[in-house]
Amino acid sequence: MIYQIFKIVVVVLCLCACKSKNEVPAVKINLSAGFVLNGGDNSISVLDLTKLETQTTWKFAQTGDFRTWGHHIYISPDNKKLAIATPEYDFTVGHDASHTATDKKGGIVVLDTQNGAILQKIDVSNINHNAIFANDGKEIWTGLVSHTGRILVYDAEKGTLLKSISIEADPSEIVISQNGKYAFVACQESSFLTVVDVQTKQVIKNIKVDKAPTNVWAGADGNIYVENKNQKSINIINAETLIATEIIDLDFAPSMISYSVQNNELWVCGGKTNAVYVFERQENAWKNKTKITTGNDAHAIKFLDNQAFVINQGSNNVLVINIKTKEITKTISVGNKPNGMAFFN
Repeated sequence: MIYQIFKIVVVVLCLCACKSKNEVPAVKINLSAGFVLNGGDNSISVLDLTKLETQTTWKFAQTGDFRTWGHHIYISPDNKKLAIATPEYDFTVGHDASHTATDKKGGIVVLDTQNGAILQKIDVSNINHNAIFANDGKEIWTGLVSHTGRILVYDAEKGTLLKSISIEADPSEIVISQNGKYAFVACQESSFLTVVDVQTKQVIKNIKVDKAPTNVWAGADGNIYVENKNQKSINIINAETLIATEIIDLDFAPSMISYSVQNNELWVCGGKTNAVYVFERQENAWKNKTKITTGNDAHAIKFLDNQAFVINQGSNNVLVINIKTKEITKTISVGNKPNGMAFFN
């Protein structure tokens, strides 16, 4: 009896010793984390937003000659999932070439925010620009970049197709309004911003904007900002009234547009100029007041407290900028060709 007890104790001790020696405990992901999507190597750099450093890196797809390029990243309302578009196309070569990429396919990958585990993989028939959760977290929306444009809506749990919505050619980013009522997408072969009712899945309006709009972004102020690289302008749409309220003419081609609630400022990436331009309201209009020199190809902006996080797609890093002083306080190295960020809600 004593011998048997001794054997059990020895086995338990050995198992514990082996576990502590051979198994690396998982990195704990908490609400102070941020997620940077790196399209060039299909990875996610998980940032510690307190220490301002990369905490760990997750791979979600292989790297090779024929592969996907992870593009843009969104987090679910319950903070449990990340959605990524996985087109067989590298958008860093430009959106224009996507017109001829008719033989390429797209996809969606859904990951667990706690460990990077792949929860779902969904194949789509054409390259897609992003994948975004509806505000109730029950659906994932994506758009097919093709001459017969479509929006596809999937069940977020089962991955089954719920609805295919016909729209104009070459839709880019899909965003959803803060109130959750409408989905917005810019169709690049049109002069319109398309509005879809989230509940009925029907196109309810096409809002006139500048010719060949290149992208659309949802502002924290409730407005929708239409990016026009070709016309070098920004159209502003009220997401409640669905009316175009203002236009900003620029002397550079804009990329991502983000609204800072803290300072009532509009921050605009000028990708090819390697800068971020900060606009403020003066005499009831947006006027550029500051130009912040960044790394190569400033591509995306996220705000957290008194800091702005700016992705440099061509420099493989994220800049941390004090939104009051506009000074760069930290540079965080990430993966190859970062193109999107998601923070916990």
